[in-house]
Amino acid sequence: MNEQKILKEEQACCIVITCGQPSEDGKMAVELTYEGDPMLASFLLENAQGLINQEED
Repeated sequence: MNEQKILKEEQACCIVITCGQPSEDGKMAVELTYEGDPMLASFLLENAQGLINQEED
């Protein structure tokens, strides 16, 4: 991933998750980059998963 700064001054945390196309054997390269407090990033990811799970129900 490009190492440009993604966190703006007014933001406390920013998370970017990217993935490539799956290979023939189904494997996929996934990258996660974040800026800001690691505990806040963890909190945001957990809550995002909860929202995704709610949408699936």
